[in-house]
Amino acid sequence: MRQIRELVKFIRNKLTYSNSNEAWKRYIANPDEFFKSIWKGKEADCFVANTLAVRVISEIDKNVNFVGGYFVKEKNKEVFGANKKYVNDDTERLIAVYCTNPRIDKMIFYLRTEGVMELNLIMMTKLPMLVLEDIIEENYKEIIISNYTIDFRKFRGLIAKRCLAVLKQVMVNSQLNENGL
Repeated sequence: MRQIRELVKFIRNKLTYSNSNEAWKRYIANPDEFFKSIWKGKEADCFVANTLAVRVISEIDKNVNFVGGYFVKEKNKEVFGANKKYVNDDTERLIAVYCTNPRIDKMIFYLRTEGVMELNLIMMTKLPMLVLEDIIEENYKEIIISNYTIDFRKFRGLIAKRCLAVLKQVMVNSQLNENGL
């Protein structure tokens, strides 16, 4: 286990942390070269870096499927949502409670099946609004009777950030499944 942790540290230290959409576009432009393009570009967010680490480690040890323990707090918050105990205001509290990964996954699935969209970043043209509409449709009574002070511009922006993070995660998982990894 110690050797695996050292390998993860080595991989992460060779990459520069980046949230760049341009880097992400380069990585997914050619799915067959996904891991090579990460290593060549030398930049990745935590999710991509850990995915690369899992890929390398799985070549060495077939029992390894996930590596945890290394993350950047803000990126982790984007991907998994904030804990409602640690939010700064009512708008963030609504995001933590209602803008969940399963809700976003449901809308991605809807767009892939009913909306006839391919799994790519173009989904972001429709995904955040669908998630917002779903939140309002299913939870409007709770939200209306609450005493929350909501900044709807911030609310829409946070939904878009969460949608992008989850969509990227789904895209990587889809590529890994297609490649049999």
